[in-house]
Amino acid sequence: AQAIRSGHAIHIPNATAMPNAPRAVQDMVDKIGDFSVAWGPMQRKAHGAGAIVVLRQPPRPFSNKELKLLETFARQAVIAIENARLFNAEQARTAELGEALTYQTAVSDVLDVISRSPSEVQPVFDSINQVAAKLCEADRAVIHLLRGDKFELVAAIGVPEERRRALAILDKNLASNSVIGNAIIGRQTVHVERNDDEGAPLLAPPTMLSVPLVRNEIASGAITLARNHPKPFTERQIRLVETFADQAVIAIENARLYEEVQKRTRELSEALEYQTATAEVLSVISKSPESVDPVFDSIITMAEQLCHADYGFVYRLGENGRYELVAAPRAPEEYVAYRKDHPIEPGDDSIMGRA
Repeated sequence: AQAIRSGHAIHIPNATAMPNAPRAVQDMVDKIGDFSVAWGPMQRKAHGAGAIVVLRQPPRPFSNKELKLLETFARQAVIAIENARLFNAEQARTAELGEALTYQTAVSDVLDVISRSPSEVQPVFDSINQVAAKLCEADRAVIHLLRGDKFELVAAIGVPEERRRALAILDKNLASNSVIGNAIIGRQTVHVERNDDEGAPLLAPPTMLSVPLVRNEIASGAITLARNHPKPFTERQIRLVETFADQAVIAIENARLYEEVQKRTRELSEALEYQTATAEVLSVISKSPESVDPVFDSIITMAEQLCHADYGFVYRLGENGRYELVAAPRAPEEYVAYRKDHPIEPGDDSIMGRA
């Protein structure tokens, strides 16, 4: 201690002749007899890092040259300690940067899948599940979506087939005491590390992490990872899965908006087709004031086209009180000929007659 505080070597030529020797020195003399000893302090930035101690028996004083050499070795030891500290710090920093880059790349990859699949969420779920399981060193990874009162399995990795069937549809009420249920119902990340004998009703591994998919304070599902050994997930891994959960929500919302736009586009397109068809029929009417036949042909042609029908017919009540076929542009000739000769009676039980 004195050597470290002073920063200089301390030399005791003969331990038995040392006045007021420290108790530790006296105890050593009692055990091994007289000796010579020297301490070379290891100091870093005026702080003690340790000491090198050399001892001779029988006692023979150390020379000044040897003491200087001892101090040199002590300084070299400090350099070695500092080099190791800097190396380890640099290694840790490099590993941290490498991990951060790996995670950032994974997040970018998932975003790329989202951008390439605006109308589909399954490729996004599969990508998230695979990347999360790999980077978080999970033995199992599953994604559930809440549909009504059921949890529906939409992606799974590392889950045996029999367990996959058991997890395919989960009742919300029965799952409320599970990690998955707690994450979705509580709308918060649930991280559990337990002993093997504590068990759980669903996956029951020692370590589990479940992150809910939340949008506008409403949970629509969860990403759940599991390890078969009791090793907790790191904070960085938890944040990564939470980022994946946000991305899954984006994918779900993108698909919903895409479908809404597609549906609205289809509705507008259909409305435009119908409006165009009506206008065309009106045009035929205006051009054929003396005859209804062109109007009937135009109406049934448009009806066949817009209703995706194979055939279309127009019947008209004739002067004889029976319904006569007056337009059937695509119907088989045999049928047209038959109906020309056999008009429909008003009391006929055919579909036309009942209509």
